[in-house]
Amino acid sequence: MLAVVAPLLRLYRLDELAPGLKFDEGWNGLFALQVLQGEHALTFGDKDGLGIYLIALATNFLGRTPLALRLPTALASASTVFVVFWLGRLLFGWDECGRETRWRGLVVAGVASGLLAVSLGQTILGRTSYRGSFLPFFLALSLALLWWGWTRRRWWAIMLAGVCAGLLPYTYYPARFVPFLFLFFGVSLLLPFRSLSLKRVQTELPWAAAFTATTGLVAAPILLHYIRYPDLFFNERIQMLFVFQEFQGAPVLTLVKILAANVWEVLSKFGFRLLAGCCSPFEHAVTLNVWEAFFFWLGVAVAIWQWKRRPTYRLLLLWVGLLFLPAFLTDAKNTMRLVGAVPAIYLLVAVGVWETIHWSATRELAGAKIRPSIFALAISVVIVIQGAGTYRALFGKGMADDFYHYDMIWPAFAQRLNARPAEQDTVYFITRQRYDAFDYLHQGATSVVRTYPNVQDLDHHIEASLA
Repeated sequence: MLAVVAPLLRLYRLDELAPGLKFDEGWNGLFALQVLQGEHALTFGDKDGLGIYLIALATNFLGRTPLALRLPTALASASTVFVVFWLGRLLFGWDECGRETRWRGLVVAGVASGLLAVSLGQTILGRTSYRGSFLPFFLALSLALLWWGWTRRRWWAIMLAGVCAGLLPYTYYPARFVPFLFLFFGVSLLLPFRSLSLKRVQTELPWAAAFTATTGLVAAPILLHYIRYPDLFFNERIQMLFVFQEFQGAPVLTLVKILAANVWEVLSKFGFRLLAGCCSPFEHAVTLNVWEAFFFWLGVAVAIWQWKRRPTYRLLLLWVGLLFLPAFLTDAKNTMRLVGAVPAIYLLVAVGVWETIHWSATRELAGAKIRPSIFALAISVVIVIQGAGTYRALFGKGMADDFYHYDMIWPAFAQRLNARPAEQDTVYFITRQRYDAFDYLHQGATSVVRTYPNVQDLDHHIEASLA
């Protein structure tokens, strides 16, 4: 079912819906054109480079079209669903003693990937050319390969995990918190230190060194780039969004209150709203509805309770805690900066569901045992209903009514000009300095000139352009 639903929602009519382009999509397209013209860089303005290069690759094969802009992120978003299923099976398909727990693994993996597949916010984000979609994919894939390779002693899997981890700095700002995730989780496996033996350290050290070395080798170019240009690491965009930007020099108590208020606002948008994406799916890209939020916090509670006994729960808690920080430390207007935690979020929702099913198997209601299969069937029906709602929102009503978030006019104008034959005695004047979506899509032979309507001596300016 996942093999059909995830690609369908992410890829179906990708070049049509929405018919316009987001502001950032136009920028990404222009940077991709620079790459195709031979201008190479590790970062483009305040954007990390991996997504730009993938768009350039798609543009090279598909031309300057909305499909080329969106296909890389759509494929990454759809692939994340399958990676989350694999990761869920790896983390919960076996217990701490190595015994197979098949049904636990299948339920957790199936619920997590199913909810991710039908999520309206994640589907819209995946169908938009936002580089943030690459972060959860490469992070989840790295952790899945690392877990699989470490538990089964496969060098090639450890090396591939290092490659995926090394690509993370090229994706999106929140990836800068990922090294702490690997570090803290690795340290948690060594606790308590008094139980360590020299033989155990000697056994595990080569595997850790192989992963770290591969990660460092792949990430070396961008790390050296930031060392040479430290202002790019904390660029103007990051500084502008920093939650304490306007309160520098304020008392510590004031800063704590500001941070607490920001944390609460992010969490309230994340999981306490009645309708996910009710105002804008872009402002609420990472959200849970009421019942998902209930099982998420239940999963968090279970993970905290089992912190010492189960490394899988420690991993998920550290993952959520550290990858929530980018949103906590920036303005709370949207939740897209939580995107790095998306796989862990849905796995914790699935943990809450599994624990409820497991609890219901031992309880009686009105003198009869509660059948876990009935509860599991109810969850499956809810996932199907949510999937139908997402499909209707995208392909029934469509996103075309959201004029605020899409540039509708200029992409359509560019495509109309592309379809017209060259007009030798015609010049089109656009009364703005730049329209990125238009610049990316326009390939027509008729001249286009940009100007401001309030420039001095407008008549002379037009005559000079015509000449």
